[in-house]
Amino acid sequence: MRIRWIALCFLMLPVLVSCATSVTFDVTHPPLADLRGANSITVIPFERDCDRRFEYLSAYVTSALVSGIKNNMIRGNISFVEPAILADVSEKNYGQYVDVFITGKIIDITQTISNRSASRNVRDEIITIDVVTLSVMVNIEYAYINARDGKVLGNFIKSEEFTQTANLGRNRYGSGNWNRAEYGLHPEWHDPGQWNQNRRRRGHLADNALRRGSWGETLAKSAINKFSFTMSQELASWTTTEERSLRRRTGNEPMLDEARRLINMGRYDQALKIYQEIYTHNDSVYLGYNTAVLLAANEQFMESLALLEHMHRALLTSGQSTPRFIKREIERMAEFVNGLEILAEYRTGGNAAASLIPLIKDEPVNARAISGTINLNIATVYALSEAIAFVEDTSVWSKMVASANASTFEGRWSMSIPVTAPSLLWFVVIDSRSNMYITQTALGASGTIVLDTAKMTRLE
Repeated sequence: MRIRWIALCFLMLPVLVSCATSVTFDVTHPPLADLRGANSITVIPFERDCDRRFEYLSAYVTSALVSGIKNNMIRGNISFVEPAILADVSEKNYGQYVDVFITGKIIDITQTISNRSASRNVRDEIITIDVVTLSVMVNIEYAYINARDGKVLGNFIKSEEFTQTANLGRNRYGSGNWNRAEYGLHPEWHDPGQWNQNRRRRGHLADNALRRGSWGETLAKSAINKFSFTMSQELASWTTTEERSLRRRTGNEPMLDEARRLINMGRYDQALKIYQEIYTHNDSVYLGYNTAVLLAANEQFMESLALLEHMHRALLTSGQSTPRFIKREIERMAEFVNGLEILAEYRTGGNAAASLIPLIKDEPVNARAISGTINLNIATVYALSEAIAFVEDTSVWSKMVASANASTFEGRWSMSIPVTAPSLLWFVVIDSRSNMYITQTALGASGTIVLDTAKMTRLE
């Protein structure tokens, strides 16, 4: 009976998994190398400072990275400065010729060798076929450096591998035709016995295996060439598709069933309204998490983060522990919000790198901008259509119009609000210690809005 029950559970498992409602949304990330303010870039030849064993191969790494930069600069206006221009220039003077330079070296080159044999009878002659497989892995590290102040803008450690197999025949007496140019082999490539000796050298390619024209060198070059195709995320914005499974409670919930139906139809905006309405009356962790996910799916990443952090504070205040999935989502959403802020700086910075960044899509359609100051260096400002009376008032999410982070320079902030927003707005401020303040009255959403927590009401 127990075995039958276990089998039934396994049969039911796919059905239960398929019942989960998933939400997908795209997130655009800034380049992994911080190119804000950069208008020109170059590569300092790797062969200038490298291990003597890899000196001539380092030039191929330089060429690969140059190709990677040029291939990814097509969409932008950043100019590439040829390395030869800086050949006789000391590093302290690079800033006179270029904004950013890449410098690095080959860390190591390793090999993996396998050798197997098989015998065949060809015209009454026993032929032994040697099947030799050689894999060469090249490990490099390099950094993007601000030429003016020496600041590291991005550091990368990479490995690429290339593998090739060769077949060789030997007669019954063992006389080798290993050096015959067949099956793609070259006469100068080494005997498998020599490779087997090299294997005992802790996997590192011996000097003779790396000599010019060797099989090891050919494979190393092929591996190095792959580096030119791995630089796109370093030099330009890139997009990931995120997927989240909504948390579901047991019981009959017609409104949530309708929301899930809308989600399956891709109507995330309408599903969000349902979840926001229910969450104002029932602030359960599951409902809050699902609402935050749908806010993100509607490109309201900052609002999603604010809701998740609000839930975290509420749980701590009540003496409860925050579920791991909430903490993890806070980390993810904080990363997304930070990335979007960096992308916005690219767009408004006026430098050539901005042309590598697409338009940010999370601004409201037909929006108008409002801006102001706050007497804090670190704070988040929220614009509400109606007031809230206490910290745990969950109706804040249905009243929120827009939000913004104050800059560390004079507490300045700006946000885009829909043209349909009320002309009078309430403003809520959360400081670095999670204290929450609200304006004593609604303020006109025009001109420069000056917020001072000393003149606002602190919410409890």
